[in-house]
Amino acid sequence: MFINYKKYSGKTVLVVTAHTDDADYNCGAAVARLSDAGARVVYVVCTKGEKGTMDRALSADELVRTRRDEQDAANRILGVSETIHFDYPDGELKADFELQGRLTALIRELRPELMLAFDPEWPEHRQHPDHRACAVAAIRANSFSPLFQYFPEQVAGGAEPFQCPLILLFDVFRNPDTFVPVGSMFRRKCDAMLAHESQIAHLLNDDRKKMLETFMKIPFDAAKQLLIGAFAPAFIVEIFRALRAGDTLR
Repeated sequence: MFINYKKYSGKTVLVVTAHTDDADYNCGAAVARLSDAGARVVYVVCTKGEKGTMDRALSADELVRTRRDEQDAANRILGVSETIHFDYPDGELKADFELQGRLTALIRELRPELMLAFDPEWPEHRQHPDHRACAVAAIRANSFSPLFQYFPEQVAGGAEPFQCPLILLFDVFRNPDTFVPVGSMFRRKCDAMLAHESQIAHLLNDDRKKMLETFMKIPFDAAKQLLIGAFAPAFIVEIFRALRAGDTLR
């Protein structure tokens, strides 16, 4: 299946992630295409991301501020309208009733026609616990959000029950069924990732970063596509698994 981007023109797309940079790597091309088609894309970042560094000279508070600034820069590149930060401690996220309630409230408020979230089906030892937690919470929240007896205080406060009709799960463990070619969004996706400088700092030394920046300037031909596909498939095609309303909590 391929996404009909124009279908979401004037609609809200809600992207639920654990950390700044999660969405831009896993679904940056899809986000850019949806934004270009007229969708309002809203990110929810569940944790502060204060532990994601190897730089001992950087305090947790400084890293939080840096990562927010980096996300704002990436948003401008991809066309993301807004990022909502929940500010849970990094590495400690739980798919508990509180997180599900906060996500349910957002679904009822924003009424998204499409959601993007992590695939929680990976074996537990192979998936970041924050990724699993925000994925499970997002899926459960969308199952609860049309039922007025779940979080009735929200309904009493004026929120109307609503269910997003489709969630596309990224970082797919198996059985992908939806595909987004990166193609012309390659440069924007790379630039969005490079905006998260604090996160690529411990992955790329200066020489490798220069090599990547030089590589990005080479015309996008078949040879370049083959190289990228071998080392970073997410920069050729983004894969998802569709989860439709009614597919969960049976």
